[in-house]
Amino acid sequence: MKITELIALACAVTAGSVAFNMMSRYMDSYRAQYREYMRDQQAIVAPEPTKPKAELATVVTVQRTLTFGYEIRREDLKLAKWPADAVPEGAYRRIEDVFKGEHAPRIKLDVGAGEVLLHSKVNTSHQGSAIAMLLPPGLRAVTIKINEIRGVAGFVRPSDRVDILLTEKSNDNEVKPNLATRVLLQNVLVLGIDQDSRVKSDQPRVANSMTVAVALEDAQKLALASTVGFLSLALRHPQQPAIDSTRGVSLADLKLLAKETGGGSSTVQVVRATKSADYTVPQAGGGAR
Repeated sequence: MKITELIALACAVTAGSVAFNMMSRYMDSYRAQYREYMRDQQAIVAPEPTKPKAELATVVTVQRTLTFGYEIRREDLKLAKWPADAVPEGAYRRIEDVFKGEHAPRIKLDVGAGEVLLHSKVNTSHQGSAIAMLLPPGLRAVTIKINEIRGVAGFVRPSDRVDILLTEKSNDNEVKPNLATRVLLQNVLVLGIDQDSRVKSDQPRVANSMTVAVALEDAQKLALASTVGFLSLALRHPQQPAIDSTRGVSLADLKLLAKETGGGSSTVQVVRATKSADYTVPQAGGGAR
């Protein structure tokens, strides 16, 4: 074999080796990319199958908070869609069903705005008087005498909550009896004003009597208290159900306060129905300015 042929053969072998190595590296790179691609495909989470839409039912809801004793009106109610599997037992399904009774429906248990109206929270029965129907279980209706001043100038309405104060003579000093006032009952539900249990408006209404709902023992306290002194009312905020601790006050407390403040006078605002006026009241140990 000639030298030239040997050289050509060597070049061919070398070229083939280089080509083989390049092809081998290319295949290795291709395999690596393919494996990485497959890992990425396996990492992709398949989307969850679409859940069928929940079945909806029509229920009656209230558009604003309705409190105990309130007479329900059609404009207080509206129809709403509710998950069928979550409709509470006893829910009204049609607005007209609320007004099927012989008497106007009233709220037995408070209902919050947006809540489903339940049969258990509505009183449509005509058994007994209107006041008797409004009485929560276990309570008694008791009527007490009031006037313009003791009745918070007529601003108390049915369904309000009040504290009842008793002012009586104290026997601490037999020679010079001392008047004292203490809180007799707290957070008492007002059922009616005079002979009316309806919540009509926010306008003040001066009355002669007020009917409240109390426990039997508290009814006895009211009956006894009305014979030994006079009762006054203090209107409570509707969202203040807590019972406060108080020891009451006497004339001695007022005199002590006057001494601590050095006498003088103070201005008191008196509200009568829709009118108000300021009065200067002298304190013990000082005169009016």
